[in-house]
Amino acid sequence: MQNPKDYQAWKIFSNNIKWLREQCEFSEEKMAKILGISVDMLKKIECGELPKELNCEILLRIHIVFGIDASRMWEELS
Repeated sequence: MQNPKDYQAWKIFSNNIKWLREQCEFSEEKMAKILGISVDMLKKIECGELPKELNCEILLRIHIVFGIDASRMWEELS
C-alpha cells in the first residue's frame, strides 16, 4: 500500500508543476520542452500520476529555469 505522506507530497509536486506553468503562461508544449519531457508525461504529472519514466533531471531543470530549489517543490508554492 502507498504511504499517504508520499502521495500527499507527490500531489503537492504535481500541483506546483501546473502552478509554475500557469504563472509563466506557458503552454503544455513549452513547459514540456523546458522540462525535457513529453507533453503526455507533463499531463500525467499535472493530473497527479507518477510516470515510470520520470527521473530527477526534472528537478534540476526546474532549479535552473525557475530558480527554485528542488526541496521546495515538495512544499506548496502557490
